[in-house]
Amino acid sequence: MAELETATNAPITFIELELLIRRIIEDFTLINAAQIKKELHNLSDEQANTIGLSVQDFIDYNTKKNSFGKSAFTYLYHINHLLQKLVEKSVINKVSSLGGLPILSDMYVSLNMSSPEEEWLKITSYAEYLGLDYVRERISPFTAIIVVCDDKGDNHIGSGLLISTNHILTCLHVIEGVEIKEVLVKEVQYAVRNIYKSDSKDIAVIEILDCPLNPENDVVFSAGQVLDTILTFGYPPISRIRETPLIVQKGEINAISTNYNGDKCLIYSSVVRPGNSGGPIFSDKGYFVGMVTEHLERKTAINTICVDKNNSVEEQIQSLCDQINMIPQVVPFYAGLTAKEIFEELKLLKPELVVSCEW
Repeated sequence: MAELETATNAPITFIELELLIRRIIEDFTLINAAQIKKELHNLSDEQANTIGLSVQDFIDYNTKKNSFGKSAFTYLYHINHLLQKLVEKSVINKVSSLGGLPILSDMYVSLNMSSPEEEWLKITSYAEYLGLDYVRERISPFTAIIVVCDDKGDNHIGSGLLISTNHILTCLHVIEGVEIKEVLVKEVQYAVRNIYKSDSKDIAVIEILDCPLNPENDVVFSAGQVLDTILTFGYPPISRIRETPLIVQKGEINAISTNYNGDKCLIYSSVVRPGNSGGPIFSDKGYFVGMVTEHLERKTAINTICVDKNNSVEEQIQSLCDQINMIPQVVPFYAGLTAKEIFEELKLLKPELVVSCEW
């Protein structure tokens, strides 16, 4: 009974959660579950091949193998939570059991095959089960801040995404006609080697000195779908704030359409501001689905307000209010180029540049 007291529902790290997910998905497969039961209980092949592995056997086996560096029982609450999540996603299935201790006697099976080692390194192997905060945690280090100076000497900020150890994706309008003063990734400044500009799309690639960060397993290009939950990342300046923090905004894709340039765009609900341009858009499944490019706003025909100074002050105030009320309230739409549009353009801009993708 002393061991039961070590189980805790205290928060654990994403690294621990990644390891738990991998072990659950792999150990509950038919082949691995049979091997585990044979090893723990000295069963025959016929006995071990019965469908399902109990939570107790999963815990005993991983404690024996020291998979987590300590007793697997300490993760009981997290194991149970992840099992329920994986059942909801139809990754594993619950199997009828004959009773016993709650949770520990529950049995599960996965009909999937084990994934290759390289798949377990990717954000997309875990994001769907660990949520948006996990996506934020893994993508934030790869979001770049780009400081530029215009011909009047004024500084402006744009955003970007590290897509290889020495390439940053951003919008063309962020760096067009200005001097790049600073490019920072994870608060480290990098020298600019070269700039590649698209001739037809709002896309540019900044080549920097090699960065120790490698986004290969975190930036996976893919197609977003309407009503996908998304996160936008970027560095819009904030008034009266000394530093420019990374702003992460939740929203959803509302439409996928074509702009007047013939480019496929995501129309989404996340609120973005000047400074967000060039920042990435990631889905809740961990895929890079687009890049923030512009606001799409309806123009109003009313652009002047007149005041008759011959009227009384009260009449002037009433006239102002009436004219202001006649101005349509404009709620902007937000648009971004799709990952597919960007992917195709990258092949023209920098053919040797290789990025991860799943179409």
